[in-house]
Amino acid sequence: MEGRAIKNEIKTDKHNTFCTEPFKQVHFNSRGELGPCCQYNGLREHYINGIDEYLSSEWLANLKQSLENGEKISGCDICWKQEEQNLESMRQRRGEYYKKRNRSLDDIEHIMITFGNQCNTACRICNVSRSSLVEKQYKETIDTVTNPQLKKLMSKTHNWDKTKTWYKNIIDGIVSRADRIHKLEISGGEPMINYHYNKLIDNLIDSGKKLPVISVTTNGSFDNEQISKLEKFDYCHINFSIDGVGKDYYEYLRWPLKWEDTICSVDILKSHKWLGCKFILVPHNLNVSNLADSIDWFKSYTDNEERFEVGFSWLNGAPWYSIQNSPRDLRLIEADKVEKVLSNYKFSKGEELQIKELITLLRKDMSPVYLDVFKDHLDMTNKFRNFDSWNFLGWNIEQI
Repeated sequence: MEGRAIKNEIKTDKHNTFCTEPFKQVHFNSRGELGPCCQYNGLREHYINGIDEYLSSEWLANLKQSLENGEKISGCDICWKQEEQNLESMRQRRGEYYKKRNRSLDDIEHIMITFGNQCNTACRICNVSRSSLVEKQYKETIDTVTNPQLKKLMSKTHNWDKTKTWYKNIIDGIVSRADRIHKLEISGGEPMINYHYNKLIDNLIDSGKKLPVISVTTNGSFDNEQISKLEKFDYCHINFSIDGVGKDYYEYLRWPLKWEDTICSVDILKSHKWLGCKFILVPHNLNVSNLADSIDWFKSYTDNEERFEVGFSWLNGAPWYSIQNSPRDLRLIEADKVEKVLSNYKFSKGEELQIKELITLLRKDMSPVYLDVFKDHLDMTNKFRNFDSWNFLGWNIEQI
């Protein structure tokens, strides 16, 4: 593979399976298992412990070869499905990015780390791999669940045996490459409350090296000192995962976080003019009535500054919380509200594209799915929090 240029390898049509990410990205999932990208959902080699070992592994070599041979491997299903629907996949998008820049296949440029599942919130639509608080919730309530499909979901166990060691193994590997990679991307759990995240940032700064672009996905659980440190990087981008605005909706969706604390976190970001931020919403049936208000609040509260954008992360898993499991008349009302907000502010092309995609989704005629799991999962979370979702939402399952 030495010396090969991407421009001679990558084709972006759906009939080709070559992908740049196994060559250009290293991704650590929440259990410390390495893979080619954040969307790869196949089996990973559990006992590879560091970046150097991974890059020279037989596992990675076989994955690269399979993709070059035209095999649509199952771990890459997300991209294959998007391409079959004539949507641009991450494989195509990243391939075009490197192709335009005439990059070599020889060196990784992107390291992405999911810092375990340690988290201080149990978001309504989240799962055990992303939240230790959801894991606790499942353990405490599983005996009250009778739905077999839901019980199976809640019984699923995750192998966390590497979480006590893998963080230690990656810091040196990342620091040694700090001046050669283009981007370091970090998520969780909630990384800002994770000791090993803070240690990694300190070690990178103390190295004295030229540091890459850094992107951190957070629920806002940071202080001013943590954000100030990130000015040392080439550029800093914050993905603020938020899903709703206003005390009632935010605290319903992001229990037990508080809306007033979230506003303070946004104020910290506003005070640092050198960083960029994207407010990330996952549109689903529990926040469908708050989507337009959320977009409006983000743009208004940040004075429509270009460095603050709105974006969406489409639901990947938990299909019972999909937009289609909400009353159609409610979706149509919200689509009109979102369209009105779109005309009230200046949006980037990327923002406008995603907002129009949301409007199309809201207006689409869709059939409900997994309604029994939706009802039982929502009832389970209600019992855990002693809350009446149906009264809060103002609609019921019979209206779907």
